[in-house]
Amino acid sequence: MTVNLSARGYRIWVCKPGEDESTGLEVTQACSGASEGFFLATDEQISETGILRTTGKLSLQIPIAWTGESFSSWENPERWAIGNHVIVKVADQSKSLRLHPRSHLFILKDPIPPYPGNPQIELSLGDALVLLDFRQPDDDKSGIEFGTNTPRTDIIATLLETVGLEFNGSVEQYPLNYPIPKTQASYIKQAGAVAIGGLRGLWVDKQGVVRAQTINLKPAKRLFKQTIGVNDADGFTPAQGGERPAPLVKVSGTGYVVSATNDQGRTVSEEYLPRESIVEGAGAAKTLAVRTIETWGWSANLRVRQISEEKARGLLIDNGFYEQLGFKPDGSPYALRPSKTSIETSVYEQSEEGRLNKVIEKSREPRGVVLRDYYLSNPPDNNPGFLSMMNASEATTSYQYKSGTQTKSIAKTRLEPLGKIAGKANNWSESLGSPDPLFTAETSRQEWTEVNKGEWEEKEKLQQAARVSTGSIAAFLSLATVRDRTTTSRSGESQPPAANTRKPKQNREEKQYEGEAKFKPLTGADFSPRERTYQFDYLTSEEQADKLAEVFGQLLKCRHQGFRVMSDFNDSWFSYHPMSRLDVEFNGAIYLGLTDSVTWTLANDQTFIVADCMRVGRTAGASDSYPAEPNPDPAATTEQPIIPLQRLILKATGAIALSGSATHYPIAKGIALPPISALGGFGFGGKALRLRAAFGGFGIGGRSRRSYGAKGAIGFGGRATIDQPVVSGLASGLVGAWTFDTNFNDAIGNSHFTNIGGQAIAPGWIGNAAVFNGAGYLTQPSNSAVSIGDRDCTIALIYSHRGGARPLLHKGTDALEVEYYLYTTSGNAFRFARGGNILNGTPLISGQTYLIICWHSFADDQMGFEIRNMNDGTTSTDQRDQLDPYAAYGLDSPMQVGKNHTTLMLQNTSYIDALHLWHRVLTSAERDELYNGGIGNEYPF
Repeated sequence: MTVNLSARGYRIWVCKPGEDESTGLEVTQACSGASEGFFLATDEQISETGILRTTGKLSLQIPIAWTGESFSSWENPERWAIGNHVIVKVADQSKSLRLHPRSHLFILKDPIPPYPGNPQIELSLGDALVLLDFRQPDDDKSGIEFGTNTPRTDIIATLLETVGLEFNGSVEQYPLNYPIPKTQASYIKQAGAVAIGGLRGLWVDKQGVVRAQTINLKPAKRLFKQTIGVNDADGFTPAQGGERPAPLVKVSGTGYVVSATNDQGRTVSEEYLPRESIVEGAGAAKTLAVRTIETWGWSANLRVRQISEEKARGLLIDNGFYEQLGFKPDGSPYALRPSKTSIETSVYEQSEEGRLNKVIEKSREPRGVVLRDYYLSNPPDNNPGFLSMMNASEATTSYQYKSGTQTKSIAKTRLEPLGKIAGKANNWSESLGSPDPLFTAETSRQEWTEVNKGEWEEKEKLQQAARVSTGSIAAFLSLATVRDRTTTSRSGESQPPAANTRKPKQNREEKQYEGEAKFKPLTGADFSPRERTYQFDYLTSEEQADKLAEVFGQLLKCRHQGFRVMSDFNDSWFSYHPMSRLDVEFNGAIYLGLTDSVTWTLANDQTFIVADCMRVGRTAGASDSYPAEPNPDPAATTEQPIIPLQRLILKATGAIALSGSATHYPIAKGIALPPISALGGFGFGGKALRLRAAFGGFGIGGRSRRSYGAKGAIGFGGRATIDQPVVSGLASGLVGAWTFDTNFNDAIGNSHFTNIGGQAIAPGWIGNAAVFNGAGYLTQPSNSAVSIGDRDCTIALIYSHRGGARPLLHKGTDALEVEYYLYTTSGNAFRFARGGNILNGTPLISGQTYLIICWHSFADDQMGFEIRNMNDGTTSTDQRDQLDPYAAYGLDSPMQVGKNHTTLMLQNTSYIDALHLWHRVLTSAERDELYNGGIGNEYPF
């Protein structure tokens, strides 16, 4: 094979750091051309590791008359070193060379050099997730602050950045609020564990960017079509999975519960005296004389302790003074007034369990305590309430450290009022309101030096100012050295005192989370029941554990009846991502599959792939044509797609109970139900959600939502079953559906969006979504399908909020002529507007994803909305009559996503997914079906 011939289909380079295909060594001519493939790269299946690695090999043979660089890893080690980049380009259908989907691979180990007995060199290859997956320090690189919810997206980006990788993905569910421990692992494995807890897997695209793939088993719009005939045995092979599905799937994992440190409190003590001890002859009734209030607690990195003392004024200054002013013994002079307040503030470093930086002590006292006799002889002319507090002293002690918590020096400064002067000479009233400045009264400093090991030298210096007790001295009194000494100790007495460290702001308590999911047993499973347990790190709730059990149980089920397809490489594969949909037509039926692992092969002058697929459903099909996109007609379905999962109540127990109990298990939608048993009884107030089969019982006050079938009215122990699968009615009245999985087009009509400013398609909540860059939007001209006018309508979308005032969906000409406008305010509150009618919602949380459903009922002239947090299920609703009917407002305006009538656009990295528009009002049950237990739902439902 010549270079020119092979270059028509592919070209391969081996590059040292800093090189690309323009400067690297091209090895295309050396490709050995083995029939099984000289280039092989295989993607791993998704697993509980959360990492979808790619590994492979490249076989090379020194060309005849080769005069270029040496192929020997001994003679030319820089070219064949671990970590060198291998670039692969393949020809598309127009014969243009493009990067292969697995073109960001690296050499993983030193190759054995060619020798006479084996003239080949074989390179072991892997992507960046394999190359950088080695033991790393146990340092916490998660970037999480205790007690602060951090999105898993940010944690993964921080961990991958630590090893030099870029992350472009979204893992919004189940944020973490504690630093995540890492032992005996790499930051790659840690990032994978964080991702899988959010139902995502990490993989590397052909640009070397790490992305997050949603583990979404709902068969979204296909990327690849593959038609296999009856005689094409080499192209399509049923492949039963290596692991049998389990009727019971369990999840076990470790997480933490974070709570604030309980280090705060308040105490109050009170002392009473007989009134006769205060005012002679006043009687023996008790009067509150002293109250002491002590409070303490943490605020950020400060610990504050305050002691306030309150006394009756009569105890500060004798009652003779009050009597001169005309106060009666039983009057206000005996009310409590502050007499002294002491505040001690300890300042710690910002880090968790940081060292003590300094201690500030302050005290305040009333002026009357300072010069009691002067106050008595020079009373103010007005109310004696001018016994205001004054700063009496302030002392600051600062700490410096040598290393760790070892103290290096302590410095203390004490301030007091100069002479404790309360007023100007013989004129008390002129001093009212004037400040009492503090002056330096004392400084001391202690320093420690380690002369030798275990031998310390301590230096101490004390300076004080002259003290004035009376008078009105205004001169500055300088400090004078009072004590200056040095002490050396070999016995350790003069070692620096150990530094205090702050208590953690949060306590972290380890918790074991467990979840499970039950599935219909396989035939014969009753004779060999089987359980499967998965282990996960960084769990946050039992609900999360249940969700993981559902998904991984479904993975087992889908793999069990999979298939394998071998196909020529076509242009569709350039946009491949893990778990893409790949369907085959075989024996008159279409099998819906999701790629589970793919082997990419170059052999001779061919490029082809072998894909192992998980079977997620089957539909009727024609042998001479393929059904229309995006999915076959549900009415022609012979087997419903396996998911979305529906939670069904399979067992309920009653008896005469005031509140019934129910156990619910996940099971595949459309699959026949296993035997169901129930005990009848008088269920007072019992409640069942998504009841697929209802049983008898005297249900007084009970209610069931989404009851699909029932037999027996007042049936005591009666039993009902469902014979036919339930088909969703969400398609009824649907006039626009934009899934944003592969483009911005309408999946059911012609209301296609034009992309202004280059919005991207990237992983969203259900498959892909439209991701906005902050400088563009989607738009389409007005037409009857996207207009509301005077008719019923419902608008639904999934929105990932990034904070602030942002437009989601807008159709109108200006601020008032608005046919519909969905947006958030600067305070993050959601609003739904039509003309002059505006509904307000509770604030959305930045970093959270929401299902937003808005509707207008023409018959009732009402508008309303329902918002569900996809992360935790919390719901916000509002509904009311329209105050400003405006049927024709904005009918001739474009429909815009991510922009309003001004220049305001949707913030960078926000995404919108599963946008739908109906010309009818959805029922509560249908809104539940869109929410789908937090999984979400989109056309074709």
